Amino acid sequence: MATQEKNEGKSEANDRGSEFLIEAMPTKELFIDMMTRDIALIPAIIDLVDNSADGARKLIKGEGSLQGLWARLTISPEKFVIADNCGGISVDTARNYAFRFGRPPGAPSVKHSVGQFGVGMKRAIFKMGRKFRVESTTVSSRFVVDVDVNDWAQLPEWKFHFTDLDEAGTYKGDKLGTSISVTSLQSDVAEVFGLSTFEIELRSELKAALQDPIARGLAVTLNGIPVNAEPMTMLSDELAPAYKQLIYKKMGKPVTVKLYCGLGRSSSRQEERAEAGWHVFCNGRLILEGDKSPVTGWGEELDEVSIPGFHGQYN
Repeated sequence: MATQEKNEGKSEANDRGSEFLIEAMPTKELFIDMMTRDIALIPAIIDLVDNSADGARKLIKGEGSLQGLWARLTISPEKFVIADNCGGISVDTARNYAFRFGRPPGAPSVKHSVGQFGVGMKRAIFKMGRKFRVESTTVSSRFVVDVDVNDWAQLPEWKFHFTDLDEAGTYKGDKLGTSISVTSLQSDVAEVFGLSTFEIELRSELKAALQDPIARGLAVTLNGIPVNAEPMTMLSDELAPAYKQLIYKKMGKPVTVKLYCGLGRSSSRQEERAEAGWHVFCNGRLILEGDKSPVTGWGEELDEVSIPGFHGQYN
Protein backbone atom coordinates (compact mmCIF):
# COMPACT_ATOMS: atom_id res chain seq x y z
CA MET A 1 0.00 0.00 0.00
CA ALA A 2 2.77 2.44 0.93
CA THR A 3 4.59 1.86 -2.38
CA GLN A 4 1.37 2.30 -4.34
CA GLU A 5 0.59 5.57 -2.55
CA LYS A 6 4.14 6.81 -3.17
CA ASN A 7 3.92 6.02 -6.88
CA GLU A 8 0.52 7.70 -7.08
CA GLY A 9 2.04 10.76 -5.40
CA LYS A 10 4.80 10.88 -8.02
CA SER A 11 2.25 10.53 -10.81
CA GLU A 12 0.16 13.34 -9.36
CA ALA A 13 3.23 15.61 -9.11
CA ASN A 14 4.17 14.84 -12.70
CA ASP A 15 0.63 15.56 -13.86
CA ARG A 16 0.75 19.02 -12.29
CA GLY A 17 3.31 20.21 -14.83
CA SER A 18 6.55 22.18 -14.76
CA GLU A 19 5.19 24.91 -12.47
CA PHE A 20 5.53 22.43 -9.58
CA LEU A 21 9.22 21.76 -10.26
CA ILE A 22 12.00 23.46 -8.26
CA GLU A 23 15.36 24.02 -9.98
CA ALA A 24 18.31 22.64 -7.95
CA MET A 25 21.04 22.31 -10.60
CA PRO A 26 24.36 23.74 -9.30
CA THR A 27 26.10 26.39 -11.35
CA LYS A 28 29.35 25.32 -12.98
CA GLU A 29 31.28 28.18 -11.36
CA LEU A 30 30.19 27.09 -7.88
CA PHE A 31 31.03 23.48 -8.67
CA ILE A 32 34.49 24.40 -9.99
CA ASP A 33 35.19 26.66 -7.00
CA MET A 34 34.15 24.05 -4.43
CA MET A 35 35.99 21.21 -6.20
CA THR A 36 39.33 23.06 -6.25
CA ARG A 37 39.18 24.67 -2.82
CA ASP A 38 40.23 21.61 -0.81
CA ILE A 39 43.46 20.80 -2.64
CA ALA A 40 46.75 22.68 -2.73
CA LEU A 41 48.63 23.34 -5.96
CA ILE A 42 51.42 20.79 -5.58
CA PRO A 43 49.13 17.84 -4.69
CA ALA A 44 46.98 18.78 -7.71
CA ILE A 45 50.03 18.58 -9.98
CA ILE A 46 51.13 15.30 -8.41
CA ASP A 47 47.66 13.90 -9.17
CA LEU A 48 48.39 14.45 -12.87
CA VAL A 49 51.78 12.71 -12.64
CA ASP A 50 50.04 9.87 -10.80
CA ASN A 51 47.84 9.44 -13.87
CA SER A 52 50.97 9.04 -15.99
CA ALA A 53 52.37 6.50 -13.51
CA ASP A 54 49.06 4.60 -13.60
CA GLY A 55 49.24 4.51 -17.40
CA ALA A 56 52.80 3.19 -17.19
CA ARG A 57 51.74 0.42 -14.77
CA LYS A 58 48.87 -0.51 -17.05
CA LEU A 59 51.22 -0.77 -20.03
CA ILE A 60 53.62 -3.20 -18.37
CA LYS A 61 50.75 -5.15 -16.72
CA GLY A 62 52.64 -5.78 -13.52
CA GLU A 63 55.25 -4.53 -11.09
CA GLY A 64 58.25 -4.71 -13.42
CA SER A 65 60.55 -2.08 -14.87
CA LEU A 66 59.18 1.19 -16.23
CA GLN A 67 62.31 1.91 -18.28
CA GLY A 68 61.59 3.77 -21.52
CA LEU A 69 58.46 5.47 -20.15
CA TRP A 70 58.48 9.15 -19.22
CA ALA A 71 56.45 12.06 -17.89
CA ARG A 72 57.65 15.61 -18.62
CA LEU A 73 56.40 18.69 -16.77
CA THR A 74 56.88 22.30 -17.82
CA ILE A 75 55.82 25.21 -15.64
CA SER A 76 56.07 28.95 -16.25
CA PRO A 77 53.98 32.05 -15.48
CA GLU A 78 52.33 31.55 -18.90
CA LYS A 79 51.43 27.86 -18.94
CA PHE A 80 51.55 24.41 -17.40
CA VAL A 81 52.23 21.32 -19.52
CA ILE A 82 52.52 17.64 -18.68
CA ALA A 83 53.20 15.11 -21.44
CA ASP A 84 53.89 11.37 -21.25
CA ASN A 85 54.33 8.30 -23.44
CA CYS A 86 52.42 6.02 -21.08
CA GLY A 87 49.86 4.52 -23.43
CA GLY A 88 47.25 7.25 -23.76
CA ILE A 89 43.52 7.47 -23.03
CA SER A 90 41.18 5.66 -25.41
CA VAL A 91 38.39 7.60 -27.10
CA ASP A 92 35.83 5.38 -25.37
CA THR A 93 37.33 6.16 -21.95
CA ALA A 94 37.44 9.88 -22.76
CA ARG A 95 33.86 9.88 -24.04
CA ASN A 96 32.34 7.98 -21.13
CA TYR A 97 34.60 8.32 -18.08
CA ALA A 98 37.73 10.53 -18.12
CA PHE A 99 35.93 13.87 -18.34
CA ARG A 100 33.07 12.95 -16.01
CA PHE A 101 32.88 14.76 -12.67
CA GLY A 102 33.04 11.68 -10.47
CA ARG A 103 33.50 7.98 -11.17
CA PRO A 104 30.33 6.48 -12.69
CA PRO A 105 29.32 2.84 -12.08
CA GLY A 106 31.15 0.50 -14.42
CA ALA A 107 34.14 2.79 -14.93
CA PRO A 108 37.29 0.73 -15.66
CA SER A 109 39.85 0.67 -12.86
CA VAL A 110 43.63 0.59 -13.00
CA LYS A 111 45.30 -1.94 -10.74
CA HIS A 112 47.36 -0.30 -7.96
CA SER A 113 46.04 3.18 -8.79
CA VAL A 114 45.54 5.69 -5.98
CA GLY A 115 42.63 7.41 -7.79
CA GLN A 116 39.18 6.81 -6.30
CA PHE A 117 36.72 9.56 -7.11
CA GLY A 118 37.33 10.46 -10.74
CA VAL A 119 38.05 14.16 -10.21
CA GLY A 120 41.87 14.37 -10.21
CA MET A 121 42.51 15.56 -13.77
CA LYS A 122 39.61 18.02 -13.90
CA ARG A 123 40.32 19.40 -10.44
CA ALA A 124 44.00 19.98 -11.24
CA ILE A 125 43.17 21.71 -14.52
CA PHE A 126 40.54 24.02 -13.02
CA LYS A 127 42.86 24.74 -10.09
CA MET A 128 45.50 26.14 -12.45
CA GLY A 129 43.79 27.96 -15.29
CA ARG A 130 40.85 28.84 -17.50
CA LYS A 131 41.90 27.25 -20.79
CA PHE A 132 43.08 23.71 -21.35
CA ARG A 133 43.93 21.27 -24.12
CA VAL A 134 44.04 17.49 -23.67
CA GLU A 135 45.51 15.43 -26.51
CA SER A 136 45.82 11.67 -26.19
CA THR A 137 46.79 8.81 -28.49
CA THR A 138 46.46 5.03 -28.11
CA VAL A 139 47.41 2.28 -30.56
CA SER A 140 44.05 2.67 -32.34
CA SER A 141 42.64 6.11 -31.53
CA ARG A 142 43.44 9.76 -31.00
CA PHE A 143 41.49 12.74 -29.72
CA VAL A 144 41.88 16.40 -28.80
CA VAL A 145 39.72 18.34 -26.35
CA ASP A 146 40.27 22.11 -26.37
CA VAL A 147 38.22 24.10 -23.83
CA ASP A 148 37.84 27.71 -22.74
CA VAL A 149 36.46 27.23 -19.23
CA ASN A 150 34.87 30.69 -19.12
CA ASP A 151 32.89 29.93 -22.28
CA TRP A 152 32.04 26.41 -21.13
CA ALA A 153 30.75 27.72 -17.79
CA GLN A 154 28.12 29.78 -19.65
CA LEU A 155 26.65 26.74 -21.41
CA PRO A 156 23.69 24.93 -19.81
CA GLU A 157 24.95 21.46 -20.75
CA TRP A 158 27.56 19.63 -18.67
CA LYS A 159 29.47 18.25 -21.65
CA PHE A 160 32.75 18.77 -23.44
CA HIS A 161 33.30 18.32 -27.18
CA PHE A 162 36.11 16.67 -29.13
CA THR A 163 38.04 19.19 -31.20
CA ASP A 164 39.70 16.43 -33.21
CA LEU A 165 38.89 12.72 -33.32
CA ASP A 166 40.24 9.54 -34.95
CA GLU A 167 38.81 6.18 -33.89
CA ALA A 168 40.31 4.09 -36.69
CA GLY A 169 43.99 4.99 -36.71
CA THR A 170 47.19 3.04 -36.13
CA TYR A 171 49.76 4.62 -33.84
CA LYS A 172 52.92 3.45 -32.09
CA GLY A 173 56.07 4.51 -30.27
CA ASP A 174 56.31 7.73 -28.30
CA LYS A 175 53.11 8.97 -29.95
CA LEU A 176 51.21 6.73 -27.52
CA GLY A 177 50.55 9.01 -24.60
CA THR A 178 48.78 12.06 -23.24
CA SER A 179 49.56 15.77 -23.24
CA ILE A 180 47.72 18.27 -21.03
CA SER A 181 48.39 21.99 -21.34
CA VAL A 182 46.79 24.70 -19.22
CA THR A 183 46.93 28.40 -20.16
CA SER A 184 45.21 31.60 -18.99
CA LEU A 185 46.56 30.65 -15.58
CA GLN A 186 44.90 31.88 -12.40
CA SER A 187 46.80 35.00 -11.28
CA ASP A 188 48.00 33.44 -8.02
CA VAL A 189 49.15 30.29 -9.86
CA ALA A 190 51.04 32.32 -12.49
CA GLU A 191 52.80 34.22 -9.69
CA VAL A 192 53.79 31.02 -7.87
CA PHE A 193 55.00 29.35 -11.08
CA GLY A 194 57.39 32.27 -11.55
CA LEU A 195 59.16 31.60 -8.23
CA SER A 196 62.36 29.57 -8.30
CA THR A 197 61.57 28.39 -4.77
CA PHE A 198 58.34 26.77 -6.01
CA GLU A 199 60.20 24.73 -8.59
CA ILE A 200 62.55 23.49 -5.85
CA GLU A 201 59.61 22.60 -3.60
CA LEU A 202 57.71 20.86 -6.40
CA ARG A 203 60.78 18.84 -7.37
CA SER A 204 61.22 17.73 -3.76
CA GLU A 205 57.56 16.69 -3.45
CA LEU A 206 57.64 14.79 -6.75
CA LYS A 207 60.79 13.00 -5.62
CA ALA A 208 59.14 11.93 -2.36
CA ALA A 209 55.63 11.06 -3.53
CA LEU A 210 56.71 9.21 -6.70
CA GLN A 211 59.92 7.57 -5.52
CA ASP A 212 58.57 4.09 -6.30
CA PRO A 213 57.73 4.57 -10.03
CA ILE A 214 60.80 6.81 -10.51
CA ALA A 215 63.07 4.22 -8.89
CA ARG A 216 61.53 1.59 -11.21
CA GLY A 217 62.50 3.59 -14.27
CA LEU A 218 59.76 6.14 -14.98
CA ALA A 219 61.72 9.18 -16.22
CA VAL A 220 60.15 12.30 -14.70
CA THR A 221 61.51 15.72 -15.65
CA LEU A 222 60.59 19.21 -14.47
CA ASN A 223 61.48 22.03 -16.88
CA GLY A 224 63.86 19.66 -18.64
CA ILE A 225 65.77 18.58 -15.52
CA PRO A 226 65.41 14.97 -14.29
CA VAL A 227 63.67 14.29 -10.99
CA ASN A 228 65.75 11.53 -9.45
CA ALA A 229 64.68 9.35 -6.54
CA GLU A 230 66.01 6.33 -4.71
CA PRO A 231 63.76 3.88 -2.85
CA MET A 232 63.93 4.00 0.94
CA THR A 233 66.26 1.47 2.52
CA MET A 234 66.96 0.21 6.03
CA LEU A 235 70.20 -0.86 7.64
CA SER A 236 70.50 -4.57 8.33
CA ASP A 237 73.56 -5.54 10.35
CA GLU A 238 73.47 -6.68 13.95
CA LEU A 239 69.99 -5.17 14.28
CA ALA A 240 67.70 -6.41 11.50
CA PRO A 241 64.45 -4.56 10.57
CA ALA A 242 61.23 -5.92 12.06
CA TYR A 243 58.62 -7.06 9.53
CA LYS A 244 54.98 -8.07 9.70
CA GLN A 245 52.33 -8.62 7.02
CA LEU A 246 48.61 -8.26 7.60
CA ILE A 247 45.79 -9.08 5.18
CA TYR A 248 42.35 -7.54 5.64
CA LYS A 249 39.47 -9.29 3.86
CA LYS A 250 36.49 -7.32 5.17
CA MET A 251 36.67 -4.60 2.49
CA GLY A 252 35.74 -6.57 -0.62
CA LYS A 253 39.04 -7.30 -2.31
CA PRO A 254 41.88 -8.20 0.12
CA VAL A 255 44.02 -5.31 1.36
CA THR A 256 47.62 -6.28 2.13
CA VAL A 257 49.54 -4.22 4.68
CA LYS A 258 53.29 -4.67 5.08
CA LEU A 259 55.00 -3.11 8.11
CA TYR A 260 58.75 -2.52 8.28
CA CYS A 261 60.44 -0.96 11.31
CA GLY A 262 64.16 -0.38 11.52
CA LEU A 263 67.03 2.06 11.19
CA GLY A 264 67.98 4.30 8.29
CA ARG A 265 71.12 6.26 7.55
CA SER A 266 70.87 10.06 7.26
CA SER A 267 73.52 12.45 6.04
CA SER A 268 72.88 15.06 8.77
CA ARG A 269 71.17 15.62 12.10
CA GLN A 270 68.58 17.74 10.33
CA GLU A 271 67.72 14.96 7.87
CA GLU A 272 67.78 12.45 10.70
CA ARG A 273 65.01 14.34 12.44
CA ALA A 274 63.00 14.88 9.25
CA GLU A 275 63.22 11.27 8.06
CA ALA A 276 62.31 9.71 11.41
CA GLY A 277 58.74 8.50 11.86
CA TRP A 278 56.39 6.33 9.82
CA HIS A 279 56.46 6.49 6.02
CA VAL A 280 53.16 5.28 4.61
CA PHE A 281 52.89 4.15 0.99
CA CYS A 282 49.67 3.31 -0.84
CA ASN A 283 50.11 1.40 -4.13
CA GLY A 284 53.59 2.88 -4.57
CA ARG A 285 52.59 6.46 -3.73
CA LEU A 286 54.02 8.05 -0.57
CA ILE A 287 51.04 9.55 1.27
CA LEU A 288 52.64 10.21 4.68
CA GLU A 289 56.34 11.07 5.05
CA GLY A 290 58.15 10.73 8.37
CA ASP A 291 54.87 11.02 10.27
CA LYS A 292 55.22 11.68 13.99
CA SER A 293 51.58 12.45 14.77
CA PRO A 294 48.62 10.53 16.28
CA VAL A 295 47.70 9.55 12.70
CA THR A 296 50.30 6.77 13.00
CA GLY A 297 49.79 6.17 16.72
CA TRP A 298 52.19 8.60 18.42
CA GLY A 299 50.70 9.90 21.66
CA GLU A 300 47.72 7.54 21.56
CA GLU A 301 46.01 6.65 24.83
CA LEU A 302 44.33 3.24 24.48
CA ASP A 303 42.52 1.16 27.11
CA GLU A 304 45.61 -0.48 28.61
CA VAL A 305 48.39 0.94 26.44
CA SER A 306 49.90 4.41 26.47
CA ILE A 307 52.08 5.28 23.45
CA PRO A 308 54.34 8.31 23.97
CA GLY A 309 54.41 11.30 21.67
CA PHE A 310 57.36 11.43 19.29
CA HIS A 311 60.66 12.60 20.75
CA GLY A 312 64.11 13.02 19.23
CA GLN A 313 65.32 9.98 21.16
CA TYR A 314 63.29 7.85 18.74
CA ASN A 315 65.17 9.09 15.67
